[in-house]
Amino acid sequence: MDRVYDFKRLTCLGVSNAERPFVVYRRSEKLRGAPEMALNRTLRIYMLGRFEVRIGSRTVIDHSWPRRKAKAILKLLAMQEDKSLHRDQILELLWPGSDAAAGNNNLRQNLHHLRGALHAAGAGPPVLSNEMIALSPDAWIDIDAFRGAAQAAFRSPDDPILYAAALAIYRGDLLPMDLYEDWSLSRRKELQTLHRRLLSKVSQLEEAGGNIAGAAQLLRQAVEGDPLDEEVQRALMRFYARTSNRTEAIREYQNYIKLLQRELGVIPSHETEALYREIVNEG
Repeated sequence: MDRVYDFKRLTCLGVSNAERPFVVYRRSEKLRGAPEMALNRTLRIYMLGRFEVRIGSRTVIDHSWPRRKAKAILKLLAMQEDKSLHRDQILELLWPGSDAAAGNNNLRQNLHHLRGALHAAGAGPPVLSNEMIALSPDAWIDIDAFRGAAQAAFRSPDDPILYAAALAIYRGDLLPMDLYEDWSLSRRKELQTLHRRLLSKVSQLEEAGGNIAGAAQLLRQAVEGDPLDEEVQRALMRFYARTSNRTEAIREYQNYIKLLQRELGVIPSHETEALYREIVNEG
């Protein structure tokens, strides 16, 4: 696994696990001519595996900051592709059922707290213009970095370094402190699916390089991420079949059938059943 997950050099340089994603980004920006001072002042928002807002070496906001709704506003904006939302969308998501006066007052107060925290740290606060609330376009957000790194890896399917860079950014599922907030569910599922695709692809690279144990570990990690993901289940079955572990492939299929029946009351797809029959017939 060292060939794919080799971040020892960053550790030797004193770079923490949490900061590695931004270090990779900062290096790429410096190569493109971005000034070091500007990069050190970049607002960084981490939402994978934790919630933390940093500028330079300073943590400005994290899970312990008591302004829950103000944090939610920042999270909502950071999850949007254009980093902006109409004020009515925020009101509907965070204060549903409130009358207009109460909702607008709540929004105004929480924006005030958020702007105060960011401004005190030297960061550009959210801007309200034409009823739209937006983050600074220069903000660095880990979910955007993860998606970008994943896309770069898929464009160069045989480069393990690019896959390693993408996987390094994924420090955990999106906003684990907000698991039951409806506004986080679809984006969390999207990122989880992308993470499993990366694990599956890296498993193929590891297998091709002769690291059979590492390949199996990556696929099992992908299955553990969502045992109902049929595509990943098939990938694991194929892997076992290719590596002369037909018994394990059949066991995986049988366990998956039980899981589908218990959780969803359905049977596997035709593609999965066909793969199972193929594996059995090869015996």
